[in-house]
Amino acid sequence: MKTFQLEYTLKITLDHEIHHHYFSFRCLPKTEACQELIFTKIRLNADYFSYSQDCFGNHFLYGYKEEPSHMLNVYVKSQIRTDYCSYDFNNHLNSVFCWPTEKTAVRENLYLFYEECASACISLPNNYEKALRIMKLLYRRMKYEKGVTTIRTAADDAFGLHCGVCQDYAQIMIAILRSMRIPARYVAGAVKNLNLTHAWVEVFSEDRWYGLDPTNDILVNDDYIIFSRGRDYRDCLVNKGIFYSSVPVQQKQDVLVQIQEMKNSIRMPAER
Repeated sequence: MKTFQLEYTLKITLDHEIHHHYFSFRCLPKTEACQELIFTKIRLNADYFSYSQDCFGNHFLYGYKEEPSHMLNVYVKSQIRTDYCSYDFNNHLNSVFCWPTEKTAVRENLYLFYEECASACISLPNNYEKALRIMKLLYRRMKYEKGVTTIRTAADDAFGLHCGVCQDYAQIMIAILRSMRIPARYVAGAVKNLNLTHAWVEVFSEDRWYGLDPTNDILVNDDYIIFSRGRDYRDCLVNKGIFYSSVPVQQKQDVLVQIQEMKNSIRMPAER
């Protein structure tokens, strides 16, 4: 069990004036089986914002900024206690997490690897052991490299390149698991000592969910903080929005995630 202070900072800068900017942010940890939210503070230079929950139980922040602007700043400070010895037993969406999506389908590039994984797992006793084997096989085949894939890259295409980032590792592993009819879900969040958001996988086995990080070939532990879960990357977009402008606009996003382990936690009411 650990307690962390998490600071998430996003600065969106635009090269031309925009207006009627509508946005949503999935960067809000919540209390659940393996973590407890102690408090959250939010600063956001918008005309209006509020909170809601999606069909996967993820909390998100949404709102709008109507006046002309060149910038949107978001700052979320949370204190969270993690305990991955506590398990999530919720299986009511397992049928959803067994079906491939556009981003997690096994096609030409992934098919031979899927057959290799299925063969390697045939004698293993449960989904957890199978997921561990698949994670190790994937880790040996992929190289972590930024700038090769984008948020639009599907698992099959990323595996064809044999390189990518955490999003690609997670979606490839999910594609293999679901093709074996094993419930698997995409998880977005943050990890201690990593100044960016991260993605990993959860697999359902023996009536509970287990977290695995295929990018690093390790089990998820108390250093991981969850923002959201879903079928693939699109369900867990940390930042999503739309705006209007009379000219084409280029935007720059600067993201910083800072996590500090706390010796003692202080309970405070949620603020905005």
